[in-house]
Amino acid sequence: MFWDGIFHFFCMLVVLAGIILMWKLLSRKDIDRAGKLFGGGLLLGWGLFNIVEGLIDHQILKLHNVIEFSTDHNTGNFIFLGVSVMMLIIGYVLVNRKHQHP
Repeated sequence: MFWDGIFHFFCMLVVLAGIILMWKLLSRKDIDRAGKLFGGGLLLGWGLFNIVEGLIDHQILKLHNVIEFSTDHNTGNFIFLGVSVMMLIIGYVLVNRKHQHP
């Protein structure tokens, strides 16, 4: 669990850096503030994080499972990865759809 904490701490630093960069960009007038672009970006980031975390912590290192009190840990872990892939795809579609319609 120590390395899981290190991983989450690193991810928190990346999120804080992203918030600071986004805050600085809000003063510019040429920035697209569309909800689809923002929401799609959030889904892309969240889905990618969950895939990396799910593969490393659940599958490779087996540090913990999504549902600890289940007899079959793989079912919850694979559902978690499946939902994460869906989030990634939906986020990608939202971000690209925004650029197709000016």
